[in-house]
Parts: sequence; structure tokens; C-alpha cells
Amino acid sequence: MKIKIVLLLVIPFLMIACTEESEKTNPGDPSAVVDTTPDSFQFSAQENAELATLYTSDPVAVAGINSATEINIEGGEYSVDGAPFIATSGTIESGQQVVVRRMSSSNHATTTEALLTIGGVIASFRITTVEAVSTNPVNNGNIAFTDLISGPADGLGDGLGQGAIVTVWGWFGATQGDSRIEYCDSFNNCFQGYVYYWKNADGTLPSGPANLYASFQLQEVAFSIPGNAPQGAGEIRVTVGDNMSSIPFTIREGAIFHVNSTGNNNNEGSFDSPFATVSHAVNNTPAGSTIYVHDVETLADGNDRAIYKKANTPDSTLAAQYSIVSYPGFQAEFKAPQGIQGYQQSAMVVSKAIVLSSNRIEESQGQLGAGTGSGPTFAIKATAYGRAIGNRISDLPGQCASKTQGAIISSADFYDYASDFRVYGNEIHDYGCAGSSKLHHTTYFSLRSNPDTDGPQDLQALPPHVQFNYLHNNKAKNGIHFHDQSADCGDYTEDVYINNNVIVNQSGAGITYQSSGCDRHEDVHIFNNIILNAGLPADWDGIDPETSQGHDGNGVTIWDSGLTGTMHVYHNLIAGWNRDNINSGSGCFGFRGSQDEVKVLFNNNICLAYFDRDFIGIGYQSASKSDNIFGHGNLFYYVGENPSFPAILSEAEPDNYEYTLNPAQAINAISPNVENLSNHIEQNPELLIHGVIISLSETSPAKGSSTQAPPQDIYGNWRSTPATAGPVE
Repeated sequence: MKIKIVLLLVIPFLMIACTEESEKTNPGDPSAVVDTTPDSFQFSAQENAELATLYTSDPVAVAGINSATEINIEGGEYSVDGAPFIATSGTIESGQQVVVRRMSSSNHATTTEALLTIGGVIASFRITTVEAVSTNPVNNGNIAFTDLISGPADGLGDGLGQGAIVTVWGWFGATQGDSRIEYCDSFNNCFQGYVYYWKNADGTLPSGPANLYASFQLQEVAFSIPGNAPQGAGEIRVTVGDNMSSIPFTIREGAIFHVNSTGNNNNEGSFDSPFATVSHAVNNTPAGSTIYVHDVETLADGNDRAIYKKANTPDSTLAAQYSIVSYPGFQAEFKAPQGIQGYQQSAMVVSKAIVLSSNRIEESQGQLGAGTGSGPTFAIKATAYGRAIGNRISDLPGQCASKTQGAIISSADFYDYASDFRVYGNEIHDYGCAGSSKLHHTTYFSLRSNPDTDGPQDLQALPPHVQFNYLHNNKAKNGIHFHDQSADCGDYTEDVYINNNVIVNQSGAGITYQSSGCDRHEDVHIFNNIILNAGLPADWDGIDPETSQGHDGNGVTIWDSGLTGTMHVYHNLIAGWNRDNINSGSGCFGFRGSQDEVKVLFNNNICLAYFDRDFIGIGYQSASKSDNIFGHGNLFYYVGENPSFPAILSEAEPDNYEYTLNPAQAINAISPNVENLSNHIEQNPELLIHGVIISLSETSPAKGSSTQAPPQDIYGNWRSTPATAGPVE
């Protein structure tokens, strides 16, 4: 009886199975059921894809249907039997072949997918981009710079360290692990101090506010000079694995003070009995002191100033600088039209501060509104032998900087506020607006004297050093701006160095070196800089570029109306310049000015034109200068609207600009017709851009093309021999 039951159950199942099989295998039978559900299918995934590149799948043949069925796609396009690619719904029949395509991500290690649906069956075409090429140095442990160059070995009083807290930036790895930092004296005796933090310099607590990890992949370490170390000259050493690097540091006499919101200005200023305000501290402490600021916000006084160190206070020296520094775990804030300055002072250091300074209300479309201060605006005003290190600078919220100065300025018109000023590792962003005066700059370095004052006349000064600064999205004209005019200019007594800076989305030129009517004799070295998308328009947009008031759309500008030295411009990357549809006189590199004495050595740079613009610009009054530039080994490449090339432009494109898709169709962005430039490379450099970090593929034509180069690239990597063109090895 059990056997009969089993047979009754099995036979109907077999009949159903046979019926279904006959429906699949006899599509010509008019009595067959229509089947529009295909057999399952799949696309092979694309791994290690290049960024922002169009990829097409392998073909797949449709099977298992006996009637046309619907096909549609999400996140891509498809083509049936070689027909044009479409993204709309359609139909497909058995035996036809389909391929799918879509663009890979513009970010590293990111997966995108196109989902193709045929008769309700879904398959994914997945594309995963390559991992980011590491820009951490091959030889870790390299020091870039420090905030302090001297300080005491005692007096800190916080119960953790003993002497001055020194912050060191370099490439050390994101955590300390087995690495070490120490102070070593001149007899090679080494002493280890308390380490407050060892981390990526990403602008987050407990470190300083400048995001130098995003721009240079830097790490940041703060440690205290050990109390048992002797006074005198020595060095700070960082050891990572087998690699050790060092930087000079001198232990000296000096006082340490603290400013805390719990303090009182009647206190002695110690860690346990702190001052309440920075203004009180800087005007009531001896020369060579170090002030550590904790959780204190400093606003404008009655004269629009945050910090004003008065002339009648003790003056410091290069051997014993006066320092205002954020204590580890805090980022001191200063908010006023005029940020931090020392009046007739020398050797002031400002480190790891947030300084917000501007003087006009910003109205719609970035135009200037009512003034918020009675005079000019700046964030940090230089002092001779001083330092601005690791600060973050921007406009006050809802306001705009304008007039005649800049976020960081040096000058010599009333006093020597210029000699040997060091500007390292500052982040300046969103400074100025579309209406900012053309006379207001993102940074401004000047040496000119004022014959109508008692200030220095014809000052002979050691030059500023400008390195490892990150400038982005600034509307104040020109990023790093050196400018002097009139006959009372003075001279720098040594070569000027502007190197290892990152400048992104800059109104005006990325870097300008200018003399207007004064004779200057120094040589200048501009190298290892990354300039992305310079020459953006602002308030001067539309002014005739053939006038001195006009647009400066260059990546790097040399304005010669009195320069007699040699400008060494080498191993830079300049990608994208001149956005306002005025081609006249603008280029990756450009001349302006009426005289004809300057000499430019332009070697091993990478110039990428994102618009059909000249590579070498001969601008205002510069028609005679095309034979003043010499060089070799530069890579010139026109990108156009190449969809496989990394995008860098964040601003809206000009409405009346038409891309040239094929480099062969370029009119202006062609190999420079300059007599003394030779051995160009005119190929795709195979550049990868991750945020603002740059790398090159191993097959890049820039590799091994340079016989002379700086010893390290912008990320601290030691150069190969022969080296790579541009700032990245």
C-alpha cells in the first residue's frame, strides 16, 4: 500500500517536469507558453581600473527565452549586437549579444557598478579602481620643519614634560610604534622627552589646525625637551626603522608661560596659575619667552586687533625667539580684522593657531559690503627673524578680506618686518571673495622702504623662506606674491626659495615674483610646487589684460620691471590655468612687465593645459621677453575634455568656452614656440590625482627624464637618478 502511494506522488511530478521541458525546447509550437525569463548570466568584474576611465564588459549571449523580452540598465549604458550604446529601456531576443559600459570612479579603491536587467534577471558589471599609489616616503623618518628652533629644558610645569614643547613635522608614520624622537647634544649624548602626540598632521586635535596630511602626507609630533639635557647647540632626531634624520635645536635660558580660560591676569602665568588673556601675556613677559595657549579665544580689541605686542616691550632675537604656541590638545583662536602683530618687534613665532581676519561684509555673489574695521586687514604680520608655522588662516565667517595687504604679510616700509621670516606649513583657505581688491593678496612679501618715514632705507635683508604651505580656494589675488615697487626697494642678500607648496583653486597667479620700477638683483628658486587650477577670475575679471590692471591668469608669473637676477623655475606641476576665457598673455608660466633683463631657467616642469591656453604666456608689456627663457625637459600636454584624465576643476566652467576634445585640434595649447626651450615631452604624463595628492604611473614618460633635480620630492621621497620631471618622484 505504501508503494502505491509513492507512485501516485512521483508520476504527477514527472508529468509536470516533462511539460515544462517541452515548453523550453519547443518555442515554435503555437501552443507553447511564452517564456521571457532568460537563463542567468554574469559579467566579469574589472579590477585595478584606472580612475575616471570608460570600461566595456565582455559580451554576453542571451539564452533561455522564446520571445523578445525587456532590457534596461541602471548606472551605465548597453549595446545589443554592436548597436549604439543607450541607457533607455529596449527589447532583446534569444541569441543576441549585449555589452555594458560605464565610467570608473575618480577616486582610488572605489567600486562602481552598472546593473543590467533582462526579463527580470539582473547582472552587475562591477569596476574597482586601483589602490592609491602611496606617497609616504620610501625612507621614512625625514624631518620637514619644526616650529621652535630653541627653548629651555625646564619651566613647563604641566607634570608631563619638562622643557619647551617642540612640534616636528615630517614623514614618520601615523603612529609612533617603535620609532623614537629625542634631543641629542653636540657630544652625541641623546635624551628622550615626553611625547604628547604622534599622528597624521590632519588638522584635528590634539595636533595643530593646519591639514598638512591632505596636502603633503605629513605627520606631526609634539614632544618636550628633556630636563636633563645640557644647554647649548644640538639637534632633534627622529628615528624610524633604520632611517634617522635630524634638525638643529638649541637649548637656552628662557621663561615658559601658560594662558588658560580658568586663569587670571594677576597670576604668575605658570601652568597651575595661568594668565587669562594672550594680550596680557605678550605684553608682560620677558624677551625670548614661550607662551602656551590653552582653551582661549581672542577677539578684537578697541583698535580691531587680536594681538598687538607693543613697542615698549622687550625685543627678542633670532637666538632667543618669542613664541605664541597652542598647547597640545588645543587650537588657540584669534578673530579680528588685524590678527597678530608685534609693533617694532623682532623674532616672534606664531605656531598652530587659527587666525580669522577680514574687514568687509561679504554680500551676494561674493561682492563687498560695509566695512567691519577701520583699516587694512591681515592675519599674521611678519617680524624680522620670526616664524609663522602650522597655522590655519581664513576670513571671519560672513566676511571678506580686502584692501592692500594679505593673510600673511612682510614689509619694511616703517620697520624691518621682513628679514629672514620663515613661513612653513600654514593652511590658508577661502580667503578673500570675488570683490576683493586686486591689491589684496593671499600672501604678500615686500621689502620696499618708505622715504617719507624713519624706517629703514634701501634695506639689505635676508629673504623670507616660503615652504610647505597649503593654499586652497582663495579669492585674494595671487597665492604666493612677492612684489616691490618704486626706487626704494632694498635687496635680498641671498637667494629666495619658494618651494614645496600646494596651491589649489587660486584667483590670480599661483606664484608671482614682481618688481615694478626698482632694481632687484637676487636669484629666485621656485621648485617642487603643485599648482592646480590657478588664474581664476575675481574682481579684475574682464579688465583688459593688456593693461597693468588686468587679469593674471598664469600658474607662475615673473613680472620684470627691474628684476636683474636669474629665476630658476624647475620641477613644478602646474595643471589648469586661466579660467576667464582671456587667452592673451597667460600660460603655465608667464611674463609681464616692461624691462628686459631678467633671465628664466625653466626646466623639468609638468604643464597640463585643461583649456586651450598658451603654455608660455607673453603678457603685458612683455613682447621682447620670449628670448629670456631657457630650459629643457619640460612636459607639455593638452588635456582638453579627456574623460580618462583626472578632474581638478571645481569652479563653474565659462559659458562661452568650448573644449577641444582632441589635442591635435588645439590652437593655443601647443608645444611652445620659444627658441631656447628644447627637448620637450609631449605625451600624457599618466598623472593620478587623489584629493590634492599627486602620483605618476610607473610608465609615465616623465619618469627618468631629468638629470638634475632637488634631492627630495614634495613628499620627502629621495629622488632617483635620473629623476622624474615635476615635483613627485
